[in-house]
Amino acid sequence: MATKLEFAKIIIIILILSISQCTPVTSTTVAYEFKCKSNDANSTMTYDNRFEDPGFEDREYAPGYLVSSFNYLEKGRIEFMDTINYFEGRNDDLSDSLVLHNTTVIFNGKKGVSRFFAEGIFPNNIDMSSMRAIRFEEFDRNFSQSYGNLWKNYSSKQIHANAKVEIGQSSERFNGYDFAYNATIINGVVETRDTMRWINGEGAKRSDWEQTALMRGNISLENNMLVSDLYNICGRQNWLLCE
Repeated sequence: MATKLEFAKIIIIILILSISQCTPVTSTTVAYEFKCKSNDANSTMTYDNRFEDPGFEDREYAPGYLVSSFNYLEKGRIEFMDTINYFEGRNDDLSDSLVLHNTTVIFNGKKGVSRFFAEGIFPNNIDMSSMRAIRFEEFDRNFSQSYGNLWKNYSSKQIHANAKVEIGQSSERFNGYDFAYNATIINGVVETRDTMRWINGEGAKRSDWEQTALMRGNISLENNMLVSDLYNICGRQNWLLCE
């Protein structure tokens, strides 16, 4: 028969185990915001923002995220906002992490550049990426005239753009990749690219996909991409196996 001391030792051990199991796992949360509004029509801004999981480009396609925004707006009226919200999650494989990136550009001036990019690599071996770029093209006047004015300048002097991406798992919404973009550009150049590819080269149902577009002139653009169920396919119904 156990003594009172032995009972006390058992109770203490059970309490220690219970406390260990109930200890909350901490998770990093990032909330970033940048706002800029010019007070005149002769302002210039250069802005570069990049957020990625540590070692994202060196991990040989391990799950992770990368989002970035670059803007150069010269001599004009500027209203700009860029926000990033990141929840690291509690799982080592990032299966419950979430990143949201939103950029809004309103510009009227001499010339402008605005680029928005996002990429996500998911546990089911799919690599998703999207790029939207507004830019200017300028040619030397003598060069253009010598070729019969075939080379026209495009300044992107007016830009109204809103870009938003959500990558990751949210129990309240979805588990995947949601990229939304709309823009209006006056006398500009716009380039778009979307890719979806399997990073594991085996499997009967593998489908790689890519789209690109290049536009010049006065442009109104809406270009969205939504891919869901990117965490639950591995090893099921002859899909690619996860390592």
